[in-house]
Order: sequence, then C-alpha cells, then structure tokens
Amino acid sequence: GLQVLDPDDNPTDCLIIEYRRGSRLYVPMYDFKKVQKYIGAGGRRPALSVLGGIAWKEVKKRVKEEAQKTAKEILKLEALRQATPAPEVAGDARIEEEFADSFPYTLTAGQEQAIRETLHDLDLPKPMDRVLVGDVGFGKTEVAMRAALRVALSGKQVMLLVPTTILAAQHYKTFSKRLAGFPVNVRMLCRFQTAKEQKAVVQELKNGVCDVIIGTHRLMSKDIVFKDLGLVIIDEEHRFGVKQKEKIRAKSAGVHSLMLSATPIPRTLNQSLSSLRDISLIDTPPRGRTPIKTVVTAWNNELAAAAITQELARGGQVYYVYNSVQSMESRYLFLKKLVPQARICMAHGQMDEKELEQTLWDFNAGKYDILLASTIIESGIDITNANTLIVENAHNFGLAQLYQLRGRIGRGDQKAFCYLFHPDWLFKKSEQTEDNFSWKPKEEKDPTEEAKQRLAALMEFGDLGSGFRLALRDMEIRGAGELLGVKQHGYVNEVGLSLYCDLVSAEVKKLRGERPEPNRRATVSLPLAAYIPPDYLPDEAERLKYYKMLMDADETKTKEILAKLADLCGPVPPEILNLTRLFALSARAGKLEIYHIDRIEEKLELLFTRRFQMPPQMPAELFNRFGAENLEFIKSKNGDGLHLTPPAGKDPVAFAEETLTFFEHLTAPEK
Repeated sequence: GLQVLDPDDNPTDCLIIEYRRGSRLYVPMYDFKKVQKYIGAGGRRPALSVLGGIAWKEVKKRVKEEAQKTAKEILKLEALRQATPAPEVAGDARIEEEFADSFPYTLTAGQEQAIRETLHDLDLPKPMDRVLVGDVGFGKTEVAMRAALRVALSGKQVMLLVPTTILAAQHYKTFSKRLAGFPVNVRMLCRFQTAKEQKAVVQELKNGVCDVIIGTHRLMSKDIVFKDLGLVIIDEEHRFGVKQKEKIRAKSAGVHSLMLSATPIPRTLNQSLSSLRDISLIDTPPRGRTPIKTVVTAWNNELAAAAITQELARGGQVYYVYNSVQSMESRYLFLKKLVPQARICMAHGQMDEKELEQTLWDFNAGKYDILLASTIIESGIDITNANTLIVENAHNFGLAQLYQLRGRIGRGDQKAFCYLFHPDWLFKKSEQTEDNFSWKPKEEKDPTEEAKQRLAALMEFGDLGSGFRLALRDMEIRGAGELLGVKQHGYVNEVGLSLYCDLVSAEVKKLRGERPEPNRRATVSLPLAAYIPPDYLPDEAERLKYYKMLMDADETKTKEILAKLADLCGPVPPEILNLTRLFALSARAGKLEIYHIDRIEEKLELLFTRRFQMPPQMPAELFNRFGAENLEFIKSKNGDGLHLTPPAGKDPVAFAEETLTFFEHLTAPEK
C-alpha cells in the first residue's frame, strides 16, 4: 500500500512493495513511474522474486529476446505496407461538411480526435491500418461512417465486415439512416436474404453500383468481386476464426483498413502500443448518456417481476441471463408464470446456428419482450430498445463477463437498469453500525471472497466508460494481444502485459534506429509538505493513479487534473498544490541535466549529471549572481555540483525555482 513517511517534518508518500520471503521496499513518489500494474492472461498470478536476487533479471532477458522477434515481425509488416501504394481518396469537402452537420449529437472530444486521425490517414500515400478502440456505445460507428463516406465519394467501395448477421442488420440500419439523402448506395449481404436478393447485391458490387456493403463472412465467398475496393472496416475482429482472418487479410491487402474494437485497453498500454500500431482511443461517453443503475441483491420474485413490468410499460425489452442450458426450459415456464403478459424467447449456444440467429433477429424486430439467454449475448448485440438486464446467480460470472453483459444495455437515451441477483446465502446483513454495513457469509456455505468483490466492483463502477478503469485482466490481455499479434501468453504472463508492451516498443524503436527519448527528472528533497493526503483521497489505487498523472502533466494538464480532483473530493488542499510545484521543479531540473536537488544545512544542493557541459561563461555569471561567499563547487561520484546559500529567511522552494530560472537563462541557446 501507500504510507506517509516523516509526517511531522517533511511528509512524503511511499509505496510499500513486499517481496518473496517478506522483504519490503519503500519506493518514494519520484520512482512511482517504475511501478506498473501486473496484467496476466486468465487472472494468472506471477511468481514473486526475492529482493536483491537475479531471477527477475534472467526473466526480463528471456522475454526481451522474444520481444525482439515480435518487433521484427511488426516492422516487416510495416515495410510491406509502406511499399504498397494506397488507393487515392479525395472525397468531397462540401458533402462531407453537410454530413458532419447532420449528426444529431455533439461529438465527444474522443470522437473528434478519432475522426481527425482517421481522415488524415486516408490522405497519406500508404494504406491506412488504424485500430479504433472505444467502450460499448461510445460512438465508434460514427467515426467509421465519416471514413466510409470520404472513400465512397472518391468513387471507391467500402466493405464493413461483422461477425454476426444480427450485427450486420444493425449496422445496415444505422448506415442507411445516416447516409440517406447523400450520394452513397448502402447494401447488406446476409443469409436472411433470399437467393435472388443476394444475387442482385453481388451483381451491384461487381458493376460498382453498391458503394458500401455490410455483411458477415459471406463477403469472403469466391463469388464476391469488387469493382474498386478502397476501404475495409472490421468490427470485433477477434471473433473471426483463423481461416476467416487469412481471407480478410488477403482481401484487404493494398487497401485502407479500419478495425473497431470494444475491448478495453488502459491508457498506459495505449501509449506503448501506439508506437507499434496506429490506435485511436475513445474514452469519453456521449453527452446525454446516463450511467446504468446497477442493483446487486439477493433473489427476489417481486423485484424481478417489477423490473420486467416497468421496462415493458415504457415499451422496452428485457435481457434475462440464465447460464444453465439444461434447466433453461424450466426457467422459461417460471417466467411465463411470473410475467404472463410478456412474450418470451430463448437463446443459447447449443441451438442450431440458423435458429439462434432467427431468434435474435425476431427479438431485434420487437416480436418478443424478454430474451431468456445464456452468456451468448455478451457481445455483438446492439438493441437500443432493450434497457433492462437481469442476471441470475451473478456471483458465478467473471468481472469481465458481467461488464460485457451490462454493456448490452444503456445504448440509447433511455435510463438503463441492471439487476445482479445472487442467492440469499451469499451475503448476510449483520447489525448496522453508525457509518457502514458489515456483511458476512453464512457459515454453512462460504463462497470465495472474490465473488463478493466482483459484485461490489460492478456496483461501484456504474459510471460510463469504467471498462477502462476496471482494468479487467482477461479483456486487456485479449485486446492488447490482438493489436500486437501476441499469442505467446507465457511470455506476457512472466513480466505482465505493460512491461511486455514497453519492451516490444523499445525494440521497435531500436530497429528503426531511433534513440529513446530520455524522460529525465530530478529527485527533489525540500522541506515542504507535498503529498496527497489520505483523508482527502482515501483509495490507495486512486492516489497512486493521480501521483502518476500529476508527474507526467504539463501546466495545462495539471490545471485539468486539479479541477477534476476538486470536483470529486472538494477544495484541493495545500499539500497537493505543493506537490505540483515539486513535480514542476523536477521536470525543469531534469531538462537542465540536474539529477538531484536537496537542502543540506540551510544550503541548496544541486547535483549535475556526467553529461552536463558547463557553458564557459557560467562560473563568472554564478559569482556575479550569488557572490563568492554564497557559492561552493562540489564533487560527487555521479557528477559535479553546487552549494548555494540563500538570503536569510528566503523560502527554500522559491529560491530553488528562481535558481532554475537563472540556469535556464544561462544555458538557453543563442537567439
């Protein structure tokens, strides 16, 4: 955890890390950047190391060799892409502007950035290969439509490939509605069309009448011939099989490609992955969208019936997740008695594929009120009219699964409700204390603590976009693994995904001949209460997150973070404002090749790195500024330094800031 050391004289936060055999390491906040969250596949726990041992170095060395191979593969693919001329995309500025103005909502900052990056890629002489990552319902489709419009207006065709027929129908509905009135012909190809209808669409693709085609892997068939394909958009690529992916790559060779993914990727990973692939991240929820109301409670017939009745009364539909196929039929009969007025259909993985798709198709068309289903609905269904989700035995689901299931609702502007029911033996409410409830499992059946934590986490993170903050291990490993093309989960598990991505990123830069950008910072040890008080922000994980954010932030970003903190926790205390001063000092000093600032017996100590080259005029300028009696040159094993005596009563932090300003003036290049 985090612990405030020296609370009376010079309080500072330290991160305490416990190693194998119980050794402890206290990490000062300036080294927090060196600590990363471990993310492994399948919730695997890493093997711990002994403090001071060599095992970790050996592991890193082995994984680094694997990272080099991955880096070479990435550069090989990039070289092929660079050598392939891109389809020319000109578009029509007037029509595109008209289309942008017809968007009925206000674009979020994330959408604006993604649109800008995607359209910029279409102007480049090499084929676009961009991945658009965004939480469920965060507006990835609008970005895809802007790109599709530009390509279609250039006389080229667009293929949107989706994993399921129902998703194809949903995208077709969205594209047709948005592009109505614009000179773009949108068509769909799926198994629910008659042979005659399919033949007509195939012919339109061949002769160029169809500009945008939306469909499943049916689009990979031999009879599909494009007149002039310019852009391939793939939604949820991870859901296609290996052979299908090979066909997709063959089809999209030499054309622009845009991949859409709803798999959360944390920002820290996004930075290192961005140097390997072009990634746009949308992590801001659309305006007007409300968080999903999540209720975690013991099973209650009356509450379940009331939830369904309330949804049907406002003309909506309900997802009812029951993950036992064997007894689903009896649950169907139970629901018929519970809400006799409701029209109910069933969907699970053991059904015939065509029958399953027909059921989902009918539910989407509004022929049923309740979809009683297994977890088969957890991805690929976007029905804006279904805004109540009921999950039975929610304690048996993984956090990633529950998050994905909950993502099925709240897609429109209606308030959405999620009910996570567990058996009444899971929690037993004890007597209420003054400020909180204490919960204890009954002795006769004690499920794992993890099940309770999962449910509690879902309640806590009701906010939109919390998929990024929840840091769901399985989803992150899948998402980042897909982007990297990493299948060697063993290597990732040894060092964690964050470090693996950083190693690959560093190897790619090395092979490109780029020198790594040194992020130099000085350690600053001055008598100032500079930390995030635990009573202001009690959650340790949140405090650590804000330390890392403030350490990286420039002046503008710092103001934004402070405003966010004030909004969350109230007026920002002076200790945090002091912290921002020290972080600013640290960054400025690092640029001047100063690696350490300290206060030694009333004197300010500055230590320079070995790389530091003293300008010839510097000694004279220093004597003029501070006087010989207040200046002392010192030697250290890592580089030379200075002792400066401040004027009597001068605030040491203010003196350090003025001194750095003076050094910046001295070392500034001639105008």
